[in-house]
Amino acid sequence: VLALLTAALATVGFGLFAVDVDGLESGPLARFVDFDTGRTASHLHGDAFTVLEAAVALHLVAIAFYALVKRENLVRPMVDGDKRLATDQASLQPARGFTLLAGLVLGGAVTGVLLKMGA
Repeated sequence: VLALLTAALATVGFGLFAVDVDGLESGPLARFVDFDTGRTASHLHGDAFTVLEAAVALHLVAIAFYALVKRENLVRPMVDGDKRLATDQASLQPARGFTLLAGLVLGGAVTGVLLKMGA
């Protein structure tokens, strides 16, 4: 899942600055970089998408493995977020207040940066 998220983030990030050969299909932030940097971003965008495709394929293979070999359905827990635990497993506990605060601060900072970029 981390590989999926990282590859998706890289694909989007490089795509923002990507420049195509004729300049007609450039990313929305391509005007902030020179042509060569934009072309490099375009190539990295394509490479990141290839990695994303591979990560999706691996993810699907892992789900099939769990379904066929381990006889554990992972699709429903991915959809509804509720997985039945074995009777000997302890249930999850809520995160500490510090973790919540750190997540809120980080989310607010990212939102602030994105809003400033769009203004």
